[in-house]
Amino acid sequence: MTTDFPFAETGRVCLFGRPEAARYSYRLAVPYLYLVLSDERPFKPHPTKKHYVEPNPTRWHLLTIDVRTGDILQDFPLGSGKLAECRIEDVDEQGLLIGKSSQELLYYAKTL
Repeated sequence: MTTDFPFAETGRVCLFGRPEAARYSYRLAVPYLYLVLSDERPFKPHPTKKHYVEPNPTRWHLLTIDVRTGDILQDFPLGSGKLAECRIEDVDEQGLLIGKSSQELLYYAKTL
């Protein structure tokens, strides 16, 4: 079964197109797909160096999708402040380990 997921409808930015970021932006733990998405692009062009980017701190969210139906089950913010980076470090049967700007690790227990 293939589901065309409407990322634009979430109002979030998905990093699948950036290999260095996409590696940590999702995890599949059947039957759920967990995505870390941002309100804005987490990188912006460097003001003077043409082929460089710099961090663009933004707010991050954890989205939980049921892969059987394509339904969004959860969409909640990962804190209230803007962060340069947020990623899924690991997932197990009980929850997810989320890294915030390489300074903080938080464990989110599954509630589904």
